[in-house]
Amino acid sequence: MTLHIFAYNQASNGARNLAQALGIRRIKAENSQYRGSPDKTVINWGASQLPPNVAASNVLNRPAFVALNSNKLRFFQCMSNFDDVPLPEWTDSYHTAMDWLYGGSDVCARYNLSGHSGEGLTIFTADQYRAAPYNVLDAPRAPLYTKYIKKKAEYRVHFAMGQTIDIQRKIRDPGRDVVDWRIRNHANGFIFARNGVEEAMPQSIITAAEAVIRATNLDFGAIDLIYNSQSGSYVLEINTAPGLEGQTVTSYAEAFRQFA
Repeated sequence: MTLHIFAYNQASNGARNLAQALGIRRIKAENSQYRGSPDKTVINWGASQLPPNVAASNVLNRPAFVALNSNKLRFFQCMSNFDDVPLPEWTDSYHTAMDWLYGGSDVCARYNLSGHSGEGLTIFTADQYRAAPYNVLDAPRAPLYTKYIKKKAEYRVHFAMGQTIDIQRKIRDPGRDVVDWRIRNHANGFIFARNGVEEAMPQSIITAAEAVIRATNLDFGAIDLIYNSQSGSYVLEINTAPGLEGQTVTSYAEAFRQFA
């Protein structure tokens, strides 16, 4: 079966690296000569809509499912139907979120439902609320709020065709003196690591990731999870176009070769 890849972002490094590893062509978003057919397979790298010539093929990660899972509110709504998928406490109600702050809980406000790496995320603390409640009350209302959970560790579990194919942990970049432990992304001083990760990883992370893999309608993706030593593991989101480098590229390439 012939493989191609189509990326929602034509400049995606992950899609480019994967295409190079597989030795396959990337399909242009415009002026493409590609002609789809059922005997061709397209790896859809994060696109919630596909051109007709691409949609005519056998598509891994159908665009409707990408749209569902890449929207954080819709993802939470969907996963809430599965008892074995542990989610942070969440709400789309501004008043409920304010009650959480009043009760002493910090709150994450998601202003961008499809953002990544902390894009569009603001954390309001109970201390801020007590010190200057009207500054918080006057903040713009968000479409999604979650209770902030202190985390001992944060992981990314990659899967394809129903199987876990790679596991990473976010660790402090040794070259950075100042980091933000609440939002663990590259800009705040964190990088992905894998050496020794699986040996030290709590079983609840694997259990939670496997529950998402069973529940989701995606063919592949990357699940972000956090671990709290007191309350266990929680699923934060799923990525349909994760960044790929090094061994992670190889892991995806091997999974797609086996499928093809």
